Amino acid sequence: MAYSTKIKNTFDQIKSVLTDLPGGVFMSQDDFTGNEGIVVELESSSLISSMSGANTRSYAFGLTQYFKANGTKEQITEALSRRMDKLEYTLTQAQSRTVSGTYYWHDGQVADSSIEETDDGELVGNLTYELSITEIS
Repeated sequence: MAYSTKIKNTFDQIKSVLTDLPGGVFMSQDDFTGNEGIVVELESSSLISSMSGANTRSYAFGLTQYFKANGTKEQITEALSRRMDKLEYTLTQAQSRTVSGTYYWHDGQVADSSIEETDDGELVGNLTYELSITEIS
């Protein structure tokens, strides 16, 4: 399977996992519209092990939670924090992903999570989700 196809399949499944969260899930910052949503981008991939007939790769996806709202910095931070908690919980529940007998990933874990202020003064949540995919050749 082509590398780009694996990435698209994994992105589609992450999008499916996050479907109940508000605002939508986007593959790049350029696709993001509205006041709320999650942008998912591949940060890295590396070969973990190579065995006869199978390779296991680790993938790290960066997720940025946007929440543009009126209110004080403290109010927005609190609302964004609740959304980040829900995002983290949802991803933790999806540590292994198999749908209708089709395997997607295992060992999924949230590696890092933070709320930061951009240069424009906007608060965003950043989260790194790492997962492993075993590819049978």
